Amino acid sequence: MVKLNYMKTLIFVIIVALVIVAIIKFIDEMKLNSLKKEVSDYSIESESTNLLFLYADTMQHVDKDKLCKVIEFSTKRQLDKGYYFVTLLKTYEEANLLADYEETRNRYFLSNVALWLYTTQSKTLCNNSEVTPLLFFYKTNTACPDCIVQGQILDKIREKCPNVRVITLASDTDLSIIKLIMSQYNVMDAPTLVIDNKDVLEGVQNETSIMKYINCDVEKNYSE
Repeated sequence: MVKLNYMKTLIFVIIVALVIVAIIKFIDEMKLNSLKKEVSDYSIESESTNLLFLYADTMQHVDKDKLCKVIEFSTKRQLDKGYYFVTLLKTYEEANLLADYEETRNRYFLSNVALWLYTTQSKTLCNNSEVTPLLFFYKTNTACPDCIVQGQILDKIREKCPNVRVITLASDTDLSIIKLIMSQYNVMDAPTLVIDNKDVLEGVQNETSIMKYINCDVEKNYSE
């Protein structure tokens, strides 16, 4: 009798555990699907910007001023979507138990590489030297308190200087294009900043140190 009751209890506990795991997996998958949609929207924005540059290369008699305004608007909107996504990603990953976010993260980072290249291209095409791309390398697979601190400092700079384009990339990814960029700028660890494609700052940098390398344009509205 005691053995029978023990078996019933054990079966009940197993069933409850399986139900809990199923619920957790369902919630995690819902979050992952939400992130996949955000990345899809982000990628579409990237493809749209790519077509703008292709349009400029293909068509004759392009109104350069109008084109540059559209490019600026498109890259700015892509950045805004990227900031929202990375915040959502951090929140979901901290609470995640079962879902695998690696593929979604990689798609986001690839879109960020494209955004960095578009921003660099627009500086030449549109002669907007005041726009400053800032690559922020941080870790995703291991804990990095310094990366969190650096990200918070960059958020303040981004709010203060609308001409600064903060673009985040993972230093611990296996993506070949990011490895190539790291090799180009000799990025060995995180956090590391690459400012305006030339100045490399390793380790946590305070706001004062970063501002030395940035011409902060606080007046122009880059969202128009």
